[in-house]
Amino acid sequence: MRFQAAVFDLDGTLINSLEDIAVAMNRVLSDHGYSVHPIDDYRMFVGNGVVRLVERTLPADVSDEVQRQCADDFRRVYRDACNVKTCVYDGVPELLQSLTDRGIALAVLSNKPHPFTVACVEEHLGSFQFAAVLGQREGIPHKPDPSGALKIANQLSLDPSRFFFLGDTCVDMQTACNAGMFPVGACWGFRDRQELLDAGAARLVEEPAEVLAIL
Repeated sequence: MRFQAAVFDLDGTLINSLEDIAVAMNRVLSDHGYSVHPIDDYRMFVGNGVVRLVERTLPADVSDEVQRQCADDFRRVYRDACNVKTCVYDGVPELLQSLTDRGIALAVLSNKPHPFTVACVEEHLGSFQFAAVLGQREGIPHKPDPSGALKIANQLSLDPSRFFFLGDTCVDMQTACNAGMFPVGACWGFRDRQELLDAGAARLVEEPAEVLAIL
């Protein structure tokens, strides 16, 4: 078998967390007197971590101090409401079980802050055994820097070429390419097919079960 392990993005790939992120950020914007955004607009705001989320949702002329305060407020608000509407995508549990049955090691790599990443995985995917769950934290650059993906490969003592990387944004495809992993685009997520292809996706899958065809 070509692949021995899988790295998954979290938001937009394993779980649909868009509404909870949008509601939390909109609450922060409203509390600070700024305009809120439609939930669907957050498809283009998420993917690069909290700091970029805040930058994309605030007016361009706000100060760095306001951005830092809004980022801190978002972390506080989201911590208490990160699993209100969030749910696992249809077909994901069956995919994870099938991969487990085939002896494929599972890992998660997200730009979501590490404590929230761990909390969401435990809440929604706690019945599965992940060899690594890694969110954004001190000392590990955000995706698309390959450091997090390579850390997972090193932890599993596997060459990166033995991994496929499933994600729903250009950031994920770039991360996979940068790490030497096989990039697979999840078309059910937050971004469109063309973005995934332009960013280097080697395969696109329309539903989780299709991932099994690459094994």
